[in-house]
Amino acid sequence: MSPILSIIVAISLLFVLHLLVKQVTGWRYCAICASVSLTWLGLLALYWLGRFDHPALIGVLMGQSVVGVYYLLEKKVPEAWHVFRLPYLLTTTVVVYALLGLLTQAVHVFGTLAVLWIVFGVAFVNSRSGWAKKIVACCKNW
Repeated sequence: MSPILSIIVAISLLFVLHLLVKQVTGWRYCAICASVSLTWLGLLALYWLGRFDHPALIGVLMGQSVVGVYYLLEKKVPEAWHVFRLPYLLTTTVVVYALLGLLTQAVHVFGTLAVLWIVFGVAFVNSRSGWAKKIVACCKNW
């Protein structure tokens, strides 16, 4: 079976399992998110052990989780904090890249991210500024 087919089957089976768990326990969580996350966590462990050699597939699944958490945070945090969307998204992208062992020039990358967080932090502190309002509005007015 091809790696992508195996992943599709695994996620589908985990999804059904999570639906059953939710029904029995009454727990509230996203069955798709849990299924995708468990799959890439398992594959990442296998990758680190040298038993799975398809980092692009793991990266795609991790990216799905990054976006899922992004949307969850967008719903849960106050709108003023939405100014941090870009730094969050770029930081989690770098974390995924680093977990796959692909990150080079880490000092430069993390330094750039730190500057980005500081710049957006200044915008957050000055949330009444036109710049902060434009950042927050960028993703809702399109």
